[in-house]
Amino acid sequence: MLVMKPRGINLIDMNELFYPNNVAIIGVSNQPIKGGGFVTALDNSKFPKTIYYINPNRSEIYGRKVIPTILDVPELIDLAIIAVPARKCPEILKQCSGKVKYAVIFSSGFSEVGNKKLEDEIVEIAKKGKIRLIGPNCLGIHCNKSRLAFMPGQEVGDIGNVGFISQSGGHAGTFTLLANGKGIKFNKTVSIGNQCDLTIQDFIEYFGNDNEIRAVGVYIEDVKRNNFYEKIKKVTIKKPVVVWKGGVTEDGKRAAFSHTGALAMDNNLWRSIMKQTGIILTESIDELGDVLHSCLLLGNKLPKGKNIGIIVGGGGSSVEMTDACAKEGLYLPQLSEETKNKISKILPDVNTSVKNPVDMGGMGFFPDIFRRIIKYVSNDSKIDALITYQMPERFYWFNERIRASGLSRFDYGTEIVKAYKKIKRFITKPLICIIPRIIETNLEIEDTRIHLIKNLNDLKIPTFSSITRGAKVYYRLNQYYNYLQRQN
Repeated sequence: MLVMKPRGINLIDMNELFYPNNVAIIGVSNQPIKGGGFVTALDNSKFPKTIYYINPNRSEIYGRKVIPTILDVPELIDLAIIAVPARKCPEILKQCSGKVKYAVIFSSGFSEVGNKKLEDEIVEIAKKGKIRLIGPNCLGIHCNKSRLAFMPGQEVGDIGNVGFISQSGGHAGTFTLLANGKGIKFNKTVSIGNQCDLTIQDFIEYFGNDNEIRAVGVYIEDVKRNNFYEKIKKVTIKKPVVVWKGGVTEDGKRAAFSHTGALAMDNNLWRSIMKQTGIILTESIDELGDVLHSCLLLGNKLPKGKNIGIIVGGGGSSVEMTDACAKEGLYLPQLSEETKNKISKILPDVNTSVKNPVDMGGMGFFPDIFRRIIKYVSNDSKIDALITYQMPERFYWFNERIRASGLSRFDYGTEIVKAYKKIKRFITKPLICIIPRIIETNLEIEDTRIHLIKNLNDLKIPTFSSITRGAKVYYRLNQYYNYLQRQN
């Protein structure tokens, strides 16, 4: 989607970056780890616009004509991808001046190795030539709709609803795989590297005004320039911005400097400032995926408080889940007497508990009982959000018991999904499900687990492999809800 400039906002127009009419690959090669990787990526994505292949030392590559320099291109270029040694970048950018609007500098060897002088030089050349830079030391731009891609395997042609910005090219690729596995569809992806010109906040601002993007994910190692706070606050009030910061330990800071030239920042100071912007902070790539996916599935149904209702079958699991929630700053209030009385009428007195957490015992394997208890707990005014628990490893065992009683076609996996469908018709509070991976080597169980996860996600119910991961998401989404309330 082309982004229109809102009135009164000095928004950088990046439409020609994400939807270029042409692309030039400067330093094109048949080496996958050099300029050849971009050729393969754009081939696989079926990029429909003109591509110019540039290298003074080649006449063809993969059967395509190669021209000597950017000066030999007969038209203005929207996007150039520069894949030459760092020392050659100043001369290449001089050739691009007045000819190229945006340039991705794939090359490394700048501030991340202490060569700040060279990085400053290319910034000055680009500024004089009216070229906006992405990088250096990055992979560049992916746009699903325009079929622009920087690595093979990126989804294209579909619209997607997530914008992702990564200071690490490796994390851009890894998170793409993780997100695809969760069903997250990217709209646009940016591998930004050292941020010598365009910054992370510039792209967040652009994504904030893109109506096709519902949530923004970020991997960041450092902040460049002093307009980060101002730009981010204008976006978080409209859509969630989920951030994972690298380099939070002393060793991590040193690694971040050698990776992208990131300057050290006190982690406590960083967290304090970011909380004031409305950013949702996470601590790992898994948590980044968990929170982003939950934002998409839950939408505006954020937890309004930290009071959690847990419904589980098993005393040990109820203790485990209670401890995990408490460690993450959540609370389990006692249910009202009315709620407990309703639950007690459908559960036996032995091996169950009508308190919070509700331990259904063996009765939890009866989908109708499970559905009714969810309804009672969700209607309790003391409860802000609910957590349920399903263990696919036990589905086979329970199916055998039920089928032996005469219901030969009974399938617990199918029936529990039907119960969740009915639950979604009446529940008005956030609901998630914990689906642990107890047995990792049984393909039949894994298939059952995958089907359950997909079915619940289709119902807009987030799923997690551990209670700790689910509890972390609830806590962070409640923080975001509180932030939005303060802004209103």
